[in-house]
This record gives sequence, structure tokens and C-alpha cells, in this order.
Amino acid sequence: MDRVRERGLLEILKFLEKSLLIFTGIIFVAVLIISSFEDFGGRLILAHGVLLLLISGVITALENGGDYIVRRNVIALLASVICLVFVYHWHSFQPHEYLLAGVLLASLFSAIMSRWHDVLRLSVAIIAWGYAYTNISTEIISHSNHRPELILELGDTVSMGPYFASFIENNDEGIKVEYFDVVPRLYKKGSHVKVDDMIFRSRSDHYSAMDFFIDLEEYWTIVPFIDEGKKLEAEVWSNGTAGKKVFEFTNLYHEASKRRTIAYDVKNEILGESADGKMIVIRATKLPLTIVILLGGLMFFICLIIRIFKTLLKQ
Repeated sequence: MDRVRERGLLEILKFLEKSLLIFTGIIFVAVLIISSFEDFGGRLILAHGVLLLLISGVITALENGGDYIVRRNVIALLASVICLVFVYHWHSFQPHEYLLAGVLLASLFSAIMSRWHDVLRLSVAIIAWGYAYTNISTEIISHSNHRPELILELGDTVSMGPYFASFIENNDEGIKVEYFDVVPRLYKKGSHVKVDDMIFRSRSDHYSAMDFFIDLEEYWTIVPFIDEGKKLEAEVWSNGTAGKKVFEFTNLYHEASKRRTIAYDVKNEILGESADGKMIVIRATKLPLTIVILLGGLMFFICLIIRIFKTLLKQ
């Protein structure tokens, strides 16, 4: 590709990038104002994000110049597809996640093309990748009777995935829920536990895993027949006890509508509460790799400050 064509293509892509950014900003404002537009507007923003990230990668390649620009773009795209295949192997995509998969692909492409040549664009790609991966691999940890939400009474402490959650208080300051580390429980050889109305006997001394089925094959054997006395004595299997407090949520409003707060790697949603405030409906979602979003945001913030200072120094 000759230099004149490269320059012309670069100007066209920069114009498209600015236009898409403006249009995406308008859609984002519309989503904030019009609640009924949230679902469609969110998908539209993701689609624009895919285009912007792909354009960003190509712009970086054209700005850096050099030979074999097309070949470098094709190699970067193939590398992104290979990485996406690995992600799909770990977390198969549902139809509603196809746009997020597109963001994953486009952000990988943009990051490979940007590398350290344009750290601002690289930071945006990292944020986009972290957002897409986090939303694809979310896991609801507040299951109850095959439902994604849990009813907690004041003072309750229950197991939620890798944590224990406790409903501490509900007053004028808000609804307070604390999360604790799990201290694994020691099960002795020969001890009996109850899981879904079935009785299991421990084969050897061991500490509990996060989930019973992780330990099942190695440490437990089912007991098909057991006398009623031992059956009544058998405790319900537990993955441990509450340990050190790691974080807490305080929802400041007392309404039946959904509220969200995000801390560490968990999203906490209070879906409703009883009239006397002693019972709440909660949904907790584990969000992996939120640290990637935070690191990308920090990179973006630092790069933006540096660019502003450079601009001011030139004046």
C-alpha cells in the first residue's frame, strides 16, 4: 500500500472514529435518560464498541507505518481469533453474549496492534477486554431452590460461593450485608453428612472444598441404607464456616426496586425487602477479573494526564 493511499485511509478512519464516538455518546446519554431504551441501547453501544476497537487497531498500524501493514493486520486478527477460541473453550458463549464475544475479539486485535506504540488506545482495549470477559464469565452465587436469588432474614449467615454472607442490619443508614472468607471444615473418616436427602460417609480425613461435588469422587461414598437414628444425627454438608470479613455492602435506599453496588469481585443486588425490614431478597454475582478493568482505567487516566500536560507545554 503506497503512502498516499495510507494517508487517505488514515484520514477516513479517523473521521469515522470521531463520528462513531459522538454517536455512541448520544446513545449512552439516551440510555441513561430513557429506561425503556436500556436493552436495545446497550446492544447498540457494544456493536459500536466492536467497530471502534477494530478501527483503533488499524489506525495505530497506519500511524506507525512500515512495510507489510496488511499482513500485520491479518496476523493480529488471526491471533485474536485463536485467543477467542481459548476463551470459548472455558466459557461457551450464549446467543445474548455474541456481541460481548465481538468486543473480546476486537479489543484483543486493538491491543495487539497498539502494544506500547499508543498506550492510550491500549488502555481502552484493556478496559473493553476486561468488561467483556467479566460479563461473559459471571457466576451467580446466591442460589436457593434453583433460583438465582436468596431470601435472608436479619442475622442470617449463609454460604455464597467462595464467601459467607451475613445480613447485619437494616436501619436509616441502609441495608448492610457483610461478606466473609470461608474457613474449610475438617471432616473425619467415617463421618456422615446429608446432601439432597442422601447420606454420604467420609472415606478419609479431609478439609472441605468450595463445592461438595468437587470432593465427592475422592472422599465420599453414598450410604444406601442407614438406620433412622444415624440419619437424624447426620449434619447437612457445609463447605466451612465464616472467617475474616473481607468487604461489606450498604444499600442506602429502602425501596423495592433493584439496587446495585460493586466491590471487589462481587455484584450485590437487593431486589426487595419485607415491610418490617427484617427480611431481604438478595442476588449476588461473582465477577472475575474486575482488576483488569481497574488497571486499564488507571493506565487510561495516567495517559490522559500526560497528554494534557504535553499539550499545555507546547502552547
